[in-house]
Amino acid sequence: MRAALAHLLCVLPVCWAATAAAADATMDGQLRLPLCVIHDGANAGVSVDFGDSLNIARLGTGAYKKTVRYVVDCEDDVAGMPFELEIDGTPSAWSSSVLDAGREIGIRIELDGKPVVLGTAVNAARQSLPVLTAEPVTSPSGQPDEGVFSAIASFKARYY
Repeated sequence: MRAALAHLLCVLPVCWAATAAAADATMDGQLRLPLCVIHDGANAGVSVDFGDSLNIARLGTGAYKKTVRYVVDCEDDVAGMPFELEIDGTPSAWSSSVLDAGREIGIRIELDGKPVVLGTAVNAARQSLPVLTAEPVTSPSGQPDEGVFSAIASFKARYY
């Protein structure tokens, strides 16, 4: 009886394997980056106007520091996901936290009072965005001439 049972156990897996079928399973999807738009709350983009009568001697003293209003609007499917902010642009010759505005002038960028290294991402929370400030400053080695200045930066929000 034992021999017959052992023979039956050895034969059953072979029989089962011989009648098994195989099929390929295809699994696919599409990856996409969530869409986020950064704006000032009223207009497309973010703009800072320092005015047209700045005193050269007061640049970099805090007299012209502006809080920049911005909103990060993202698709609903990213709610609660961590993300990072990045401000990128041409840095001045004297600091990686100052946008070059030409003519020995730059725009110092800060998030929550800390200098932003241009091109470096900073962790953030959509529910409590860091305070963004911008301030015109002069080169430590030069005195700017009178005239118009401007700087351009890219402001990005990325989820991870």
